[in-house]
Amino acid sequence: MRILLGLWRLLVGGLWLAAVGALTLRGAEIDPERLAELQSVCVICGTRGTADAILNIVLFLPLGLVLGGGRRALVLALVAGATVAGGIELLQTLLPGRHPSPADVVFNAMGAALGTRIHALAARRVRTDAASGAGGIGWLWGGAVGACFLVAGVLLTPHPPDDDYWGQWMPDLGWMPQYEGVVVSAELNGRHMPWGRLDHEGPHRELLDGDWRLDGRIVVGPSPDAVSPILSIYDGHQREALLLGAHRDAIVFREWTIGKRLRFDAPDVRIPGAFGPLVPGDTTFIGASRRAATTCLRLGEVEWCGLGITPGRTWGFLLYLEGLDESIRELADLLWLLGLFLPVGFFAIARWDFAGGTALGVGGLLLAPALTSMIPGPWPELAACLVGVALGRVGLWALRAVVYHESGGGQPPGRAQVESVRSIDASV
Repeated sequence: MRILLGLWRLLVGGLWLAAVGALTLRGAEIDPERLAELQSVCVICGTRGTADAILNIVLFLPLGLVLGGGRRALVLALVAGATVAGGIELLQTLLPGRHPSPADVVFNAMGAALGTRIHALAARRVRTDAASGAGGIGWLWGGAVGACFLVAGVLLTPHPPDDDYWGQWMPDLGWMPQYEGVVVSAELNGRHMPWGRLDHEGPHRELLDGDWRLDGRIVVGPSPDAVSPILSIYDGHQREALLLGAHRDAIVFREWTIGKRLRFDAPDVRIPGAFGPLVPGDTTFIGASRRAATTCLRLGEVEWCGLGITPGRTWGFLLYLEGLDESIRELADLLWLLGLFLPVGFFAIARWDFAGGTALGVGGLLLAPALTSMIPGPWPELAACLVGVALGRVGLWALRAVVYHESGGGQPPGRAQVESVRSIDASV
């Protein structure tokens, strides 16, 4: 069994290393703000630095999982994680647009160490049954997931930056393609919105704080391959207070939120197919508004209201892939929820632990739209949560069956009968 285990670890470790190399050893463009921070000493760098820090931890979790759950594995994970991460940072100095960050090495090593602790918890769960009277952590994980939904809802709260605002018509910003149509006119809250500094006597954030309305009359251009701003508002620090644009045949809306202020990534609100009936050269109206905390988008004579981000789309706070088709994003929503709830089924021991963890997680998913800026998700999102719990349980049974088979039969693996799992932990 140890030979098979060693081969399995080599295979998984090799695949992980190849994936990390493919993700990190590529040239890339870098925004001036992040470059300036990297050239200084910072821990959370760039406009999405918090999201990057979390992703750096998650990226190295597999290394710790492969190394095992013992004390030696913990030390080895810290050393190996820092070594691999340091090597990547050195190689990135040779790539255009990539700059080393000591903070990435720290977060990567933390991720590897955390992976060994997850391995230890999983091994302990495999050899523990309900009859042991031991307490599980299913309820704890479910509670954490439910709390994350509530926090995500708070991160979606609009938070207009406190600075002077500049209106923009089809701006050429460099990092987004310029829209190739024409803006004929634009109004913000019933007043002309010029290209340039907005005219307002009080603080400019008052323009977007509370109810507001943005309207434009445009000549439709070709469908852009990436998000292209048609009407936008930026502040004096080049922060995107509001954007109304197009991406392929979709109308896209973004605004400054608490999440952006805290340096998370930001999923956008979009209506796929909105531009479908129109052809380049058509003249139409485009707009966005907020009334009583309800976000609406308009194109021509059609208006969509009650728009926002569902619990399933919260993966976008870490890495929002705006280039994906909407059907792929919806699939990612379900897989994300399934993955979040899978540990509830795996780590729960007693029935109360299983039921409590599920209830806490689902409760957070249902409460977040009622208490925050999140909107309710479709029923498949709830189904994905329950399927995740069930698959976690099935995964536990399957892992126990494998260990039971390798141990040569006898009594089913339970509280303390999986000696092979003990030996695995001891060996690392």
